[in-house]
Amino acid sequence: MAGRHKVIGGKRFWRYRVGLGHDEAVRLGKELRETGRYFVRIQRHEGKWAVYCLEK
Repeated sequence: MAGRHKVIGGKRFWRYRVGLGHDEAVRLGKELRETGRYFVRIQRHEGKWAVYCLEK
């Protein structure tokens, strides 16, 4: 599991998906937020975008 998590704001988020374009990452993040189950963060990752999640 090493490398599949990232500490953001003192919380341990897991990497949901990487290598996305910005629009795709925003759309996916919005869908995950709407489920009401996750806190979602979108950040740069190796020149692309990644979606990180934390269960509520």
